[in-house]
Order: sequence, then C-alpha cells, then structure tokens
Amino acid sequence: AVCDLSPKDFAEEVLIGRCNCVCCFCGFNFHFGRKAAGSAETLCDLMKAKGLQCTVLPPVVHNGQIVSSSLIRSYVESGNMEAAAEILGRPFSIRFPVIYGNRIGHTIGIPTINQNFPEGAIIPKQGIYACTCFPEGQTEYLAVANIGTKPTVSSAGRINCETHILDYSGFLYGKQIQVRFHHRLRDEMSFSGLDELRAAIQKDISDTKAFFKNFH
Repeated sequence: AVCDLSPKDFAEEVLIGRCNCVCCFCGFNFHFGRKAAGSAETLCDLMKAKGLQCTVLPPVVHNGQIVSSSLIRSYVESGNMEAAAEILGRPFSIRFPVIYGNRIGHTIGIPTINQNFPEGAIIPKQGIYACTCFPEGQTEYLAVANIGTKPTVSSAGRINCETHILDYSGFLYGKQIQVRFHHRLRDEMSFSGLDELRAAIQKDISDTKAFFKNFH
C-alpha cells in the first residue's frame, strides 16, 4: 500500500515513477511516507537528488493565526461563523438532502426543512442561526436554522439541521438544498409547549431580518 512506502520510495516510485512529476509543491508542515517520516525538507532533498524541483509554500496567516482546516473547524464548532467566513472567503454552508421530519413546523404555521449531517461532517455549535438558503438554484432567501436535537418536540437526541425559509413555500423533500450560516443568534432551548416554541421562532425570524438589514 502507498501508506506503507518510505518517503524515498514514495517520491521515487509514486511521484516520479508513476506521476512523472518534474516539479512539486507542498505546504511548510507537509509530512509523508510511512509513519509520516518525511517532511517538506525531505521531499525537496529527494527531488533535488533527481534533478527535479520542489517548492515549499509558506503558511497563510490571518489575524496572527496560521490558517488551517483545524482552525476553520474550531470556529464552526464554536458557532463563530463570522470568523469562519473571513478565512473561507464565504459563509460556511451545508448542502444535504431534505428528509421527512415530524412536521411540527407545519402544525404551528412555520414550515421547516430537515437535513441530517452525514458521518464525518462538521457540525456547527448547537443553537439558532441567521442563514441564507437557496431552494431554487441561485435565488437567495433569508432563513432561520436550528442546529440541535429539537428538545421541545423530540426525544430522539440526534443532532440535525432544521431550517425555516422565510417567504418561501415549495416541495423540497429529497432535494439537495444549500444553507449558509452567517450568525449565531442564541442557544437551543426547550420550551413548555408549542405556543412558546412558535413565539421563540417568530422572534428568531425578526432577529434574522434585523441582522441582515444591518449586514448588508
């Protein structure tokens, strides 16, 4: 297996032998080969020995921190969507199929779409978010999303994304819908009943509209 190759064998057999690589680029903290024994410096030495080139790319620094997937993940998982967007150059988003839920939203007059996170996906910190949504291709709608377990109406305990799309009605089950997360409004809460839940969501809708009014 490739993962069992030594750094020297990987460079000579895979990069040079199979890929015909004459010039390669790697990050400053790149490691490769069995047990990650090879470094960026190792790769440069191996390529140079064959008369080939290797360029090591320096770190990208933003606000004093080295940009990495781990840093972006930490921002998303802590609910800091503004910081994540600064690094990504766009809002963090999901695009998963819409599944059938318990239809409580329809019952209280605030219909929602439900999306499950596949295994390995980054899950934003539980709570309520001001979002934008794209149910019809490029058409953008404001939305309010709940990342959590819906404690008022469910005891299943599974974290999913439930989104109310403002001023939209349409059949979206089974479709891949993109939801972009712009700002975390509040923590997820458990309410005594559906009336309290409806009032809280209506306030979330108002807060979302206010956020985007100032955002733009």
